[in-house]
Amino acid sequence: MTKSTLLTAALVTALSFSASAAYAASPEPAAPVQAVPISAPIQAVPISANAPDESMLPVFPVYNEAGEVVGTTRMPAGSELPTRFLVDGKPVDLAGSSPYLQDGLLMVPLRAIAEALGYQVVWHGDTQSVDVIRGAVWSGIYIGSDAYAFGKMAPAPLGAAPVLKDSVTYVPIAFFGDVLRDERHQDRADSYSWTTGR
Repeated sequence: MTKSTLLTAALVTALSFSASAAYAASPEPAAPVQAVPISAPIQAVPISANAPDESMLPVFPVYNEAGEVVGTTRMPAGSELPTRFLVDGKPVDLAGSSPYLQDGLLMVPLRAIAEALGYQVVWHGDTQSVDVIRGAVWSGIYIGSDAYAFGKMAPAPLGAAPVLKDSVTYVPIAFFGDVLRDERHQDRADSYSWTTGR
């Protein structure tokens, strides 16, 4: 190696070190950023252009056949409760039971829909409880307790406890999807359906 080659290599190295030092020099500190607390709670909003703001809807009483108030709803007046429930395209026989709203949640007859989905429903009168079983799938509920068990997992609330009316157990419709994991579809305003693949 010649002296000029060594000198050139040293110069290139020195320049690269000084250039990197210039980039590594810290700039002046930025002005501190002030955090602004959010005073209002954040609420989840359904993504639907046509969905009315529920907080703006008036509360309506919901009556049973005897004229007794059995709950309330924020559904607009004139809205209809679902009256058709289908499993694999076949109508579910509700055996004279009627779905109703309780605190804005749709309550449906447990036995009629569960049996149509292929579950065995076992009533325990001594404990006012129900077992819902299909193969290895098990769920247990107690009348009056908003705690829905699934397998060995801790019971989960659905916003309304199971109700016993006229010897029929009613549960929130969410029980079938959120607890039993049977996917449900709302086909129209008056119709829900399930596909079992059986």
